[in-house]
Amino acid sequence: MDDKVDKYDYLLGAFIGIFAGIMDVLFVGKPGDSMLGNWTDKKTNDIVMKYAQWKGYTPKNGEPNLQNAVQFLERAYPVNYDHGNFAYDTEEPPFEIFRP
Repeated sequence: MDDKVDKYDYLLGAFIGIFAGIMDVLFVGKPGDSMLGNWTDKKTNDIVMKYAQWKGYTPKNGEPNLQNAVQFLERAYPVNYDHGNFAYDTEEPPFEIFRP
């Protein structure tokens, strides 16, 4: 079996690159100023809020807040690589570098 690249492989690669560039220009654009980016940000925020409420998040004063919902989830699911939230058996940070 001979694995050689022919002109169709190059044409396909060029077409995919051009197509991806056009999609980037039309739908992605600058951060914070794109149709697709704004839509995906809103949908992601909605999913996070719904999941936090499903797991028991209730706003303390009025309207649900995304930042408070994320903090609720961070407390509910601590991870060892989140240095702002030491979820360990000891009071010591995990690495020497983080000691004062």
